[in-house]
Amino acid sequence: MAQQQSKLPRLNFWHLLKGFGGNLEVEFYGDFFRTSLPVVRIAIILGFVLYSLFGILDIWIVPVHHEQVWLIRYAIVCPLLITAFILTFRSIFVRIMQNLMTGISLVAGVGIVVMIAITFDSELGFRFYYAGLMLVLIWIYTLVRLRFTHATAVGWLITISYEIVTIFFNKLLATPDGTILFVNNNFFFLSANVLGMFASFTIEWYMRKNFLLRLEIQKAYNLNQKYLENIKEGLLLIDENHQVLPQYSKYLSSLFELKTLEGLAFAELIYPGRGETDTERQELEHFLKFLFHNKSADLDMIMDLNPFKNKKITIKTGEYVTKEITVNADFIRIFGGANVEYLMIIFEDMTEIVKYEKELQGQKTRYQQEVESVTAILKSGPAIFKDFIAESSLTLNNIRANVANLGAPGVLDQVFREVHSLKGSAKHLDLNFISTIAHSIEDILYQAKNDSAGGPIAVDRIEELIIDLFHEFQNLAAMIDRLKEFSGSDVEVGRLEWKGQLGEFLRSLPPMVESLAKELKKSAHLEIENSLEEFPHLPKLKNPLIHLLRNSIDHGIEDQFERLSKNKAGIGKITLRLRGDAAAFYIEVEDDGNGIDFVRIQAKALEKNLVPSGQAELPKAKLLQLIFTPNFSSKNVVSEISGRGYGLDIVKDATDQLKGKISVNTKPAKGTKIRLTIPRLPAIEEKS
Repeated sequence: MAQQQSKLPRLNFWHLLKGFGGNLEVEFYGDFFRTSLPVVRIAIILGFVLYSLFGILDIWIVPVHHEQVWLIRYAIVCPLLITAFILTFRSIFVRIMQNLMTGISLVAGVGIVVMIAITFDSELGFRFYYAGLMLVLIWIYTLVRLRFTHATAVGWLITISYEIVTIFFNKLLATPDGTILFVNNNFFFLSANVLGMFASFTIEWYMRKNFLLRLEIQKAYNLNQKYLENIKEGLLLIDENHQVLPQYSKYLSSLFELKTLEGLAFAELIYPGRGETDTERQELEHFLKFLFHNKSADLDMIMDLNPFKNKKITIKTGEYVTKEITVNADFIRIFGGANVEYLMIIFEDMTEIVKYEKELQGQKTRYQQEVESVTAILKSGPAIFKDFIAESSLTLNNIRANVANLGAPGVLDQVFREVHSLKGSAKHLDLNFISTIAHSIEDILYQAKNDSAGGPIAVDRIEELIIDLFHEFQNLAAMIDRLKEFSGSDVEVGRLEWKGQLGEFLRSLPPMVESLAKELKKSAHLEIENSLEEFPHLPKLKNPLIHLLRNSIDHGIEDQFERLSKNKAGIGKITLRLRGDAAAFYIEVEDDGNGIDFVRIQAKALEKNLVPSGQAELPKAKLLQLIFTPNFSSKNVVSEISGRGYGLDIVKDATDQLKGKISVNTKPAKGTKIRLTIPRLPAIEEKS
C-alpha cells in the first residue's frame, strides 16, 4: 500500500457503484486483485470441471441436441475458461480480469440459455437446464469476484436473455403447463439474483472496508515507526539463560556505550563488574527467573515487581569515566506453546525527562514559595518581615562563624538554639520553605549531638544550607521591594490597636497559632492582653515567645474529640499577657489544655539517663527544671514543629541572659501557665 491518504473516506453505498475515485481506487483494485486471485483461479477450475462434467448428462436429458450442446460446452465455454486460467499467471491479467471474467460469465450463462432455446419440449433439458443456469448465477455472484456492478449487470442480462428465449422462442406462455413452468423458473431466477446481489455486495463491501482498515493500520504503524525512531527507546530479547539475542535495537548500543550486546548476560549488561551492585544483580536475576517460570503471574503482579521504574544505572564510558542514566523497562513474555520462550524488554531513557521534571518541580516550588511569601507579607505587613530578615541574617552569620568550631564545649547547643529559633520565627511567619531548610540543618546537628561514635559532622552540607537561607532572605527582601513598588508605599495590614514593632509582632501571632493548630489537626484560639506600648527586650524574646505558644499548642491543647470528652470547648484557648510595672516586665502564656504530664517526664528522664535508674520519683520542681534543659523532649517523634528538645531551652537561655525568672503553674486536665519575669535593669535595656 504505497499511498497514504491524509484522511480516508468513510465507506458508503456509492463507493460500490462508482469506486473511491482517483489513486485510492487504483490502489484498492490492486489490493482487491491480489486478495481475489487465488479464489478466481479456484473458481475457474470449478467452473471448467462442472461445466464439462454436466456434458455427460446431456446424452440423457437432450438426446437429440446433445451434439449442439457439446459444441457450446467444449468448443466455446471450456476453452474460454482454460484460456482465462492460463492468463491468471500473466501480468496482463491484473488489467483485464474484470472485463475478461465478465465476458466469460456472460458467455457461460447465455450458453445455457441457448441450450434451452435449441432443445425440444420433449427433452428433459427443456425443463431442467434452468437449474444449471442458477449454478452459473451463484458462480458469478460469489466465486468469480466480479465487482458488484459487473456481477449485477451480468446476472440480470442472463436472466433477461432467458426471458426472451422462453417467451419468444419456447413459447412457454402459450400453454397452461408452460406458464406454470415459466413462473416457477422465474421465481428461482429472481430469488437467485437477489440473493446473489446481496452476496456480491457484501463481499465487495467487506473487501473495501478491510482495505480502508488496513490503510488505517498502516498509517498508525508508520506513525509508530516514526515515533520509535525519534524517542529514546530500545528493544532487546533475552532467552531462558538470560542471554541477549541478536535481535536488539541499535539504539541500545549508544545508550549502554557498547559495540555489541549480543551474548551478554542481561544482569551483566545492567550491572557490569562485581561489588556494590551484587545485591541488585541478584534481585534482577530472581525477577527474570520469576518471569520465565511463573507463567500464572498476571500483568499487574509483574508491574508491581518490576525493578526498572525510573531506575538509575551507572554506565562505564571509559576506563575511569562513568555516566548515570535513568531508564524505564517493560518486560513482555513471549510464549512458545505453554512455556515462556523469550523475554522482550523495552527500554526507555528517562534521563532527560527526569531532569526536566526536576527543573519543572523546582520552578513550581519557587512559584509556590513566592505565592506563600506574598500571602504572608500581605497578611502581616512588610515591617515584621524586614525585621525577620535583619535579625535572621545576624543569626545566620553567628551560626556560620561557629560551624567550624562545633566540637568545642557548648557551641553545638548554642548553634542548635539559634537554628531552632530561626526555624520557629520562619514558621511563625508562614515561611515554610525557610523553616524546612532550617529543619534540615537541625537534622545534621541533631545527628551529630546523638552520635555516640563521634563521627564527622557534615559541615560542608551545613554551609550549603546556610547559603540557601541567605538566598531565600535575598528573594524575600526583593519581593518586599516589588510589593512596595507596586503599591507605591509600604503595605500595611492588620489591626491598629498596637503600634510599632510590638504591635506588628502581636498581630502576627493569632494567625500563627490557628495555622499551627490546623497543621496538628487541632483547634486553638489566641487571646492577647497587652498593656505595654513598648517592650525594649522584644528582639531577644520574640523567638522564646513563639516557642512558648508552639509548646502550648503541641504539648498542651488536646484535639477536639479529647476536649469534648472532657466537657471542654472544642476550640482550645491560649492567652498571652504582657504587662509591666516599675520593677519588671511580666509575660504569661497560659493554655487550658492537658497540663504537664509529670509521669511522662519522669519516664523520659530515665530513658535519657538524666536520673539514676534506681532513684525514686523526682519532685515536680526537679522535673520542671528538666523540661528547660537542652535536648529534652517528651515527644517520641521528631517533626518540624517539635521533638528536638530545644524550644523551652531557648526560652530559659534568653530569660537567663536578661537576668529574668521563669515560673510554671500547671494543673492536670486544666492547663499550664508559664510566666517570664524580666527586670527593668537600665543596663540591660540600654544594651538591648
